[in-house]
Amino acid sequence: MPSIKQIFYQSSKTIVDLIYMSFICCPLPIFWKYATCKINLIKNIDHYNYTFNISSLNLSNDWFSISIPSWMYTMKHLQIHPSSKMNILEIGSFEGCSTYFLLDFFKNSTITAVDTWNGSIEHKGKINFIEVEKRFDQNILPFKNRLKKMKSTSNDFFTLCKDQRFELIYIDGDHHASAVYQDAVQAFLVLKINGVLIFDDFNWRHSFKLSELPGPGIIKFIKDYKSQLKVIYVGYQLHIQKIY
Repeated sequence: MPSIKQIFYQSSKTIVDLIYMSFICCPLPIFWKYATCKINLIKNIDHYNYTFNISSLNLSNDWFSISIPSWMYTMKHLQIHPSSKMNILEIGSFEGCSTYFLLDFFKNSTITAVDTWNGSIEHKGKINFIEVEKRFDQNILPFKNRLKKMKSTSNDFFTLCKDQRFELIYIDGDHHASAVYQDAVQAFLVLKINGVLIFDDFNWRHSFKLSELPGPGIIKFIKDYKSQLKVIYVGYQLHIQKIY
């Protein structure tokens, strides 16, 4: 049974999320999906838990593990089994927490991790990315045979590897709306039919400038490609499936 403090926090967060989603002109089905996903996760949170050995990782920040229930929701909803053999692409890997999770959960899959390890504008002067990259290399060492590390921009990667195809793509790179949109468009081209595209930070609001937020870029992509995709999950992250 959640405490009064927890109920108040979740209620306040939901209200702020809905206001923000109105501000970035989300289509009505996005609001409905947000509400149904939130209710489903609250009622069945134990069903969507997954524990991995995060304490063994060398992390300065864990921004990822709070989103694991939403991943479990989507994988169960689409009946994607942990034993699935998939080619996974990750745009933005930071210290490797999400990379580790993906390789630990999908034990027969491989992943291409793309990152500049130079950070984005919100990191400028705050984080030593030489150390971040060292932590990434250390953290993913147990899975080195199933991982391909690409130190490049996402644009350079998509130019060089345009013939590759992926069943699952996770976008958590440059957070500017235009960059997120561009990553989404290019990722969609290399995503297989019925593949899953996961956006991090859909409801992240670190700036008052919409151009510096992922949400508007994600919504523009969904509107532009609405006939080719199905929205599976909406919360802090947003998950879609390519249907055409």
